[in-house]
Parts: sequence; structure tokens; C-alpha cells
Amino acid sequence: MKYLPYLFFGGFLMFYSCNNDSKNTQMELKMKQLHWLVGEWQRTNEKPERTTIELWELQDNGNLKGVGLTTEGDELVFKEELTLQLEGEKIQYIADVPDNLQLTAFLLTESSDDKMVFENPEHDFPKKISYERLTDDTMKAVVSGNEKEIVFEFKRLK
Repeated sequence: MKYLPYLFFGGFLMFYSCNNDSKNTQMELKMKQLHWLVGEWQRTNEKPERTTIELWELQDNGNLKGVGLTTEGDELVFKEELTLQLEGEKIQYIADVPDNLQLTAFLLTESSDDKMVFENPEHDFPKKISYERLTDDTMKAVVSGNEKEIVFEFKRLK
């Protein structure tokens, strides 16, 4: 009888540990679900004088590292560095944009085999970023918030 509290506590620790491992495994699987984004994508609905590319690479830790580049002729007119990372029990989209003084993080709020949605209601614009795979070689990205929406259509180059 005197060992009963220890058995109860040990059982609780085992349950909590297994439950926590299960959550981590679920998030790792959810992160892998986003790996279809890896590759080189060119925007197809860009102004004729501009070229916009998004490059996404898979990192050793399972996160994705990306860069968005827009050129006009030979001149780079916009660059953003992007990261999709698993942080504990959440997946974040982190944007490093020159106009912002600090990194901006968006939390994954919806995902499926073909779609991911990230949100940050505190950010000025965008508040929501979504990527949707239309076919293996085409996708649509939408940035939105404050009754404004910009649609980016892409085709896979590599």
C-alpha cells in the first residue's frame, strides 16, 4: 500500500511521456505533409517586365528554407527569406522581409495534403498566407488581410 502513490506517479509520467511523443510525431508528420513545396517555382501571373521565383529547400532537420526573388530586367527589386519550421507543437512560417524591422511569424492553422494556411492576426499585412497545390507542377499562393488579397500563381521549374 505504501508504494501505491509511487506507482500512480510513475504511471502518470509514462502516460504523459507517451502522449507528448504522440503529439510530436503528429506534428512531424504534418511537417512532412508540407514538403511538396520543395523546388523552384516561377510566378505565372506576374507583370511582363518582372520575374518572380520562389525556391524551397528541405533542411536536414525537416524544416524548409525558402527565398522569394523578384527581378525587373537584371535588377533585383524584392527579396524575402522564408522558413517553414517545426517549433515544439507548432509549425511556423517565418518571413524575413527588408521592410520589416524584425522577423514575422505566422502559425499554421490549416493543412492537408495539398494546402497549408498560416495566420498572424496581429500583423498589418498580410494576416494570412496560404499555399495550395493545384497539380504536381502548379500551385497558388494567396496573401490576404484587411479586405485585400493578392494571388500568386506558380509553375514548378524544378
